Formats: sequence, structure tokens, C-alpha cells
Amino acid sequence: MLLFRPLELLQLPETMVNSLGASPLRIRAAAVLLALVMSALIINAVGVIGFIGLAAPHLARFGGARTSRQLVLHSALTGSGLLWFTDLCVSRVSLFNGQLLPVGMLTALTGGPLLILLARFARQQSLDTAPPPQMSSHTSRWIPWAAVLALAVSVAISLFFGHGLTHWHWAHSAELAHLLPLRLPRLLAAISAGALLAGAGVLMQRVSGNPLASPEVLGIGGGAAMGVTVYILLFPTHGSTFLLFSSLCGALISLLLTMWNSRRSAFNPQRVLLNGVALNALCQAAVSMVMLNNLAASSVLLPLMTGSTYYISAPLAQWLFIATLILLTLTSLFRRWLVLLPLGGVAGSLGLSLPRARFGVLTLAALMTGLATLLVGPVSFIGLLGPHLARKTGVKGALAQLYTAALLSACIMTLADWLGRNALYPRQLPVGLVASLIGVPLLVWPLIRAKGQRGAE
Repeated sequence: MLLFRPLELLQLPETMVNSLGASPLRIRAAAVLLALVMSALIINAVGVIGFIGLAAPHLARFGGARTSRQLVLHSALTGSGLLWFTDLCVSRVSLFNGQLLPVGMLTALTGGPLLILLARFARQQSLDTAPPPQMSSHTSRWIPWAAVLALAVSVAISLFFGHGLTHWHWAHSAELAHLLPLRLPRLLAAISAGALLAGAGVLMQRVSGNPLASPEVLGIGGGAAMGVTVYILLFPTHGSTFLLFSSLCGALISLLLTMWNSRRSAFNPQRVLLNGVALNALCQAAVSMVMLNNLAASSVLLPLMTGSTYYISAPLAQWLFIATLILLTLTSLFRRWLVLLPLGGVAGSLGLSLPRARFGVLTLAALMTGLATLLVGPVSFIGLLGPHLARKTGVKGALAQLYTAALLSACIMTLADWLGRNALYPRQLPVGLVASLIGVPLLVWPLIRAKGQRGAE
């Protein structure tokens, strides 16, 4: 309650807040510290409760809350009511083995549809907060070639260097005949997944103007996982022949639902992202419930959810690699859209049909994410990391950023797959989780370095 008035000041420009004698840094620090204490107390008492912290403030805002006082009070009441209702529902349902459903995992089942419904009919329109694009398209020529060289080195290490029965060694020509059928499919799968997720991340960041947009933010990854889950439940004995098709169908259906629910706001990027987050949380909760209740489906879904390339077959890996090259080539046809879309509403005055351009770019992103989800599951952190690394290296052009991000992400996924095969040999680590372990330091280090440089200045 003591932060109600200071939080209202943060709605003003930072220079104006300073002129009023307040410190934005201290206000934000106090608010974040209080939020951390609240979260720690809740997790210590009942464990992780997902989605409530995201859904309740948006539901309160859609319900008419505007000031900080109203948002805090209405969000608290909405969140408590939503969690109570979820607990009331799941407490009367148990799994086949008598195990109770975890309420924290299933909050999205009750809050997700409500948030999607209110987001569709809410009169308030989100502002187009897309940042102005970087008009300079000059990119240092050595950066893409350095990315190509890094990928070539990582490919060589992945194919020729590894842990044997007793020690590390480079594979000889006589050994390659036996090793390539085992290593090459996983290598192609890792390269394809990294390039596809990075390409999808760049497309969504350009269309939404949000540098934090990634494949899972639009619900595409969750929809793809949901498609695979439905296929496994309906056809448990048909093998993996149509897993790719079901993944693509799930991704496209989730995209269509998100876009259909956002058409009232003229496909406003922020409204599209909100619908996608709610849909993704809903799909993830449904998939998690299936994994808890169906052990046979869980054995198939667990490698998918953790991003393992261990079970990839050679024909599927080759097919996906060819599809990756085709989709990356097709992105060159969207160059004008990718350049103009970050302008937001201004792009319409330049002759660009915003609904058609956004829908076309997002459809291509859905295809990329659907293919990648079959390989690494919904663990699509690489789709956020690749575009940021390309941007940090100074790549500014739309297509240059996309292809550089694809090369860098493919390199990271290749190294992640190599580490997953050899770090705990003979045990295998999921490539999706290893990629996150590698990617987080790469994403955080430039931020810490930039902060240190500003402090020195």
C-alpha cells in the first residue's frame, strides 16, 4: 500500500519523475524486492503456482482497473478467486493411480480460456509500442562469415571428436563409416532446429516490435506439442509416421486461434502476444495433465518436451534439413514486409496491408516452429537467444539478422547436441536443456558487460 503513489509516478517519463524529486531506480527496486519476497513465501508454502501472476493483472485491467491501487487490489482478488476455483475443481479429480492433480500446473486450464475470452471482447486497445526500426541496413561483412566459420568448426567437432569407451579422441576414416549413421542424423536435427527457431524468433520480433518475442510467446510451440499429444492419444500404435504432420497441424491451429481472437484489435501485436501466451499456457497444462495420467504417452512426450534428438531417424532428419533450407530461402520473399512491419501503423500509409503482412509472416513462423518442435519440443529459448546474439554483433538488416541468427543458433544447438552426447557419456542429455544452459550465459553476459561499461563512464 505504501507503493501505490510511487508506482503511479512510474507511468510518467523518467525525466519528469526525477524532476518531481522521486527516484525511479529506488521505486523499481522496492517493487521488485517486494515481489521477490511474495514469490518466495508462496513457493515455500505451496510450491510453484504458474500463470496466476500473469493472468490476474490482465483480467483486472480488462475488468476496468486503471490506477495502481485498483490494479493491485483487483489483481489480488482475481488471483485468489481464480486459484480457489482451480483448486476446487481439481480436488475432486484424481488420476487412475489415485494421485491428485497438481493445482499449480493446472491454473492455466481455468485462467487461460477466461483471459482469451476477455482479451477478445475488451474495448481497451493496446497501444502499438513497436520501437522505431533501425534505418541503417549496413552490416559488417565479416560477421556472417564468422558465423559460418563457427558453424563449420562445431560441425567438425560434432562429427569427428567425441568420447569413446576409454578416452576422448578424433575419429579415424575407418571409424566414420560406423559413426556417421549415428552422429549425422542428430547433427542435421540440431542444425535444423536451431535455424528454424532463430528464424521464427526474428520473424515474430519484427512483426510485433517486441524484442522479447519468441516462438512460445504466440502459443505456436504449445500448440505443436498439443497436436502431437492428441495424435498419440488417438493413435497410440501407429508409430511416429504422422508425428510431423500432427505437430504442424497443432502449430497452425494455435496460430489461427490466436489471430482469430485478435482480429477485433486489427491484429495489434501486443494483443496477439497476450492471446498467444494464454494459449501456450493452456496447451502446456493440458499436455502436462496427459503426461501425469498416461504413462505410455508420457514415455513418448517426455523426450519431446525436453528436446532430445536421440530418437531422430536418418530419413526424417534429412527431410527436415531440406525443409529448413527451403523455408529460410522463402524468407527472402518477405523482405519488404520485414523492413516495414516494425514501423507499426506507419507501415500502412506506405502501402503495406498490415493484416495480410502480419498473417503471412506469422504463418511462416508457425511452420518453422512446428517443424522445430518435433525435434526439440517446446523448449524454444534458442528462438529468443539467436536474434539477440545477431543484434549484439551489430547485424541490422532484416534478412542479414535472420540468417546470422540462424547460423549462430545452429552452431549453439550443434555444440549442445555434442555436449549432450559426451558430457556424461554414456548417458545422454537432452539437447534442449543443454542449449538453455549454454544460452543463458551468452544472453546475460552482454547485459552485465554493458552495465559495467556504463558504470565506468
